[in-house]
Amino acid sequence: MRLRSDTEPWGQRRFQVTGLDCLVIGLVQPVEPDLEWMSAQGLLS
Repeated sequence: MRLRSDTEPWGQRRFQVTGLDCLVIGLVQPVEPDLEWMSAQGLLS
């Protein structure tokens, strides 16, 4: 089994589990985005 967790700067925390049978389950949780990253991408006015 493999576990993976990432928090993306655009405001998503992802958790992924891969089982021995290669079944993948992924969960996405909204979180506050990184305002510095958003500004650098031109996404803030």
